[in-house]
Amino acid sequence: YCRRVNLQVDIGCLWKGLDQDDDGVLRLEEVGAEHCAVLARFKAWAEQNFGSCTASWDKLRMATGPTGTWKSDKTMMYQTFLKALAAFGWPQHCGLYAPANFTDQRCAMLCSSLDLHGCGIVSLQDLEWLDQWAAPEYLAADPDPGAWQELRAAMLKACGGQPLCAWRTFLDTNDQNHASWGEFKEACKKVGFNGNMGGAWRHLDADTSGQISLQEYDPHSAEILASFKEWIENNFGCVEFAFRSMEADPGVQG
Repeated sequence: YCRRVNLQVDIGCLWKGLDQDDDGVLRLEEVGAEHCAVLARFKAWAEQNFGSCTASWDKLRMATGPTGTWKSDKTMMYQTFLKALAAFGWPQHCGLYAPANFTDQRCAMLCSSLDLHGCGIVSLQDLEWLDQWAAPEYLAADPDPGAWQELRAAMLKACGGQPLCAWRTFLDTNDQNHASWGEFKEACKKVGFNGNMGGAWRHLDADTSGQISLQEYDPHSAEILASFKEWIENNFGCVEFAFRSMEADPGVQG
């Protein structure tokens, strides 16, 4: 793809930046997390109300009423599609799946995300495609601080109450300074957490970036590490030189 569009970048670095869980597979949610969150919420709403996105098509078309000279039964213009959704209460009344600030911008984001050719039209084929996407459960979840506190307590208990130990033992297992959804699910499994995983994740991943940073996990620990790192860099240049200096100093015992 990069060659076809003549994208002059370091492809290896680009891939590494997108492949957040470093599993060698590029997923939709890794390419556009915010758009995927909108798609996932719509998909969950359609499944809850119609059984699937595809199954919603005929009912949505009937809700639009007369469409003038528009004869296709397989496509709808954005305005018509959104009018049909509003008739069924999306996004205003989609219960747990509705974020507090679901604005017109999010509605436009839904249409543009579905519109394969970018021509201002949503098609039945677009909804069929969406049905094939296995969206991670956190994308359609609401933040659940209680679930996160329960999970955090379980991880801390397993690590003697040490937040950084829990971070590196259960979440940032590959020392990349962030936790992926896969690592998060594995952490839940290891500590026997069977609660609301998606809600716990969304409580931390407030910006829907698809990954959790140490700052999001434990701001106090992040602040301490950042301060220590700054001190080392100011006094020694880097961590390696700091340890060399300590090893060379007879007054410093390991």
